[in-house]
Amino acid sequence: MIVTTEQCTVVSITQNPIALIERAGRVCYKSEDKTCPGSGVKLVTKLIESGHESVLEHANMTVKVVCDRGISHEIVRHRLASYSQESTRYVTYDTGAVILPIFDDSSGNVPLDEQIGFDLLAGEGAFADLYTRLTSIELRWLFACLNDMRTYQTQIIDGVAPQMARANLPTCLKTEIFITMNMREWRHFILMRGGTGAHPQVALIADAIYRYLYSVNPVLVKNRVIQKPLPDCRIIKIKEEL
Repeated sequence: MIVTTEQCTVVSITQNPIALIERAGRVCYKSEDKTCPGSGVKLVTKLIESGHESVLEHANMTVKVVCDRGISHEIVRHRLASYSQESTRYVTYDTGAVILPIFDDSSGNVPLDEQIGFDLLAGEGAFADLYTRLTSIELRWLFACLNDMRTYQTQIIDGVAPQMARANLPTCLKTEIFITMNMREWRHFILMRGGTGAHPQVALIADAIYRYLYSVNPVLVKNRVIQKPLPDCRIIKIKEEL
């Protein structure tokens, strides 16, 4: 079994989204003749401030996210998007991977610069080095996951179909999901999943999206901010595979 943390990779984004949004927006006002260097940012700012965000829907971005199944259930509640997700019906978890949870302010702070692997056949004594790295809550979680994965793999060996054996898999099972949203919906995602009441692990993803869009052009995330406190060592280093 592998213990890992969230990941986020941008795989596609509209080329020069500000220029596209400006071109679409100027059709509304028939002001194409006012296009000039720097005019795009000014117009997009005006559109957002006036609440005319439908024009932002012409630009989109696709991101591949690695998170746990529970967090993915929160993500797919955003209806105006397209999703393709790893299937527990067709994928057999010979090794299996889980996402380290954040239970409270004192948990989820273990730096995982690389994945940590565990032998499912080993006893609890094999994990002695973790007693100084994980909280008691995290240790109980770890051993519960190991038991779940052992049961799952035993059923697979016994001939149970993956779509049936998956009933043993924990909610923190690692999943991969492709997400495509337009810029208006990404702004809504940041607003909802970066708020103070958000789950900290989905807030990590919202934070990564926010920081990436800010790097493309700050106006794309105008009036948006991540309000949820996040553990420094779990901040996602977003990647690009464009």
